[in-house]
Amino acid sequence: MFANGGGFGWLAVSFIAGTASGAIYFGGLWWTVRRIPFSRHPIALYLGSVVFRLIPLVVVYYYFLVYLGWLSLLMLLVGFFATRVAMTVLLGPSRSSGPPSPNGESVR
Repeated sequence: MFANGGGFGWLAVSFIAGTASGAIYFGGLWWTVRRIPFSRHPIALYLGSVVFRLIPLVVVYYYFLVYLGWLSLLMLLVGFFATRVAMTVLLGPSRSSGPPSPNGESVR
């Protein structure tokens, strides 16, 4: 239907969807890593996080590949990894001055 991405508009949509999915995935990962030390059930938290981060990601990426083509999937991945770089810069270790507290704030 939209072979090879379907034009510039769909490529832009793919990039935006990639950044959104990257923000959800890496934001969820960041949240999980900060909560595991304080969790009563860290394995359940970790496994639940993996499931709730990966299943929607696989479904969305599969949809983009099947219905919009490989070029659209490529733009989706570019947006995803651009978000990874941005979140690493914004939320990296230099931003916190100590270990997180149970409520998510940095301990000084």
